[in-house]
Amino acid sequence: MALQVAREAAEKAQQSAEASVAAMKSQLKSQIDALLLERSFTPAYVGGYRVTDRDALRVAVEAAGQVRTMCEQILSKGPAIPMIRRHTKGEREIHFEPALRVVSGNYVTAKRRGVIDGVDFGYTGDVRFVLRDDIHHQLDGGNVVLLSNLGFTAAGEVLNCNTFDVGLHAAAELGADKLFCYHLDEVAALQLPPWLPLSDAQDMLLLKLQAA
Repeated sequence: MALQVAREAAEKAQQSAEASVAAMKSQLKSQIDALLLERSFTPAYVGGYRVTDRDALRVAVEAAGQVRTMCEQILSKGPAIPMIRRHTKGEREIHFEPALRVVSGNYVTAKRRGVIDGVDFGYTGDVRFVLRDDIHHQLDGGNVVLLSNLGFTAAGEVLNCNTFDVGLHAAAELGADKLFCYHLDEVAALQLPPWLPLSDAQDMLLLKLQAA
């Protein structure tokens, strides 16, 4: 009985946590901008992509770490202690794992965006691919894989990637049925269309994969 209650509580926690985590991911851009301004640096964008110099990269890494920790905090929330004690008659020897186990790592492989139309994007990265088999292995083990805006090169560089590009590649390469994007209002610079026919979306994805 107690285990069933714990499972039901964990499922409810997962549902509410998924929305909270997605919302936090959408705040990453705002956090990076806020940290840059706080340190007297000016955020720079060209064509919807951030121009990432060394200062912006340090801030992007810091912001990614903060968001990851907040996500792990939310996903660790389990059943309420009073409910556990009520259904276990006060048994204190029963231990419950976190509602969800979260793993993260260098699952995103990227390359430098480089110089485009005379603009050097510095440490801004374009996603090449995600480590599909490794992510599937974690998912099969019941873990939640948390991907951030950070990608890594074969030379060991860390790059600041577009979060939507990370999500797009992950969804496509993992064979997801759907890709949901939760975002705030700060997406106008990305010039995203309000909707796309499936054929156009497939063509766009094919071009991105070929470019990678």
